[in-house]
Amino acid sequence: MMKNLLLMLLRLLLIALLVAVFLRPYVQQATTADPAAAGKGSGYVMLLDNSYSMRYGMNFDKLKSEALKRIDALGASDRMAVVAFNDNPTVLTTPTSDKNKLRAAVDGLEPSSNGTRYFEAFSVADRLLGQFGSQEKHLIMISDFQRTGWNRSSRENVIDQIGRAHV
Repeated sequence: MMKNLLLMLLRLLLIALLVAVFLRPYVQQATTADPAAAGKGSGYVMLLDNSYSMRYGMNFDKLKSEALKRIDALGASDRMAVVAFNDNPTVLTTPTSDKNKLRAAVDGLEPSSNGTRYFEAFSVADRLLGQFGSQEKHLIMISDFQRTGWNRSSRENVIDQIGRAHV
């Protein structure tokens, strides 16, 4: 009798274990308090063109207005880095969710007397996007997209030559 009772208990335990295994996908796990650390939210890098050509008309005022709209649209768990670029990119803010810090960076930006180089700005943006880990990544570029900015820099030519040598 004791043997049958022990066997029935073992079978019930095995059935309970199988039920628990199949329920696992439906059981919600506790979430981390910081959504950004948990990979939730989005990561943004905003490239702002402050080259000489942005002085034309209302271009620079429109750039600032659009940048501030993008900052205001950020969610609570989103983070953003702001980069100003002309011949050389300058990181104004590292990834942060502090909207006041982001707004201050945009408000303090002024157009320069330098030309435009997109390649260098994209290189910095790529490095910053890597800091967002598993967050969804977005690149925002606000510019007048002057054709001269797309001229090939010496670094791009070196990269092309290396790429062709390995093909």
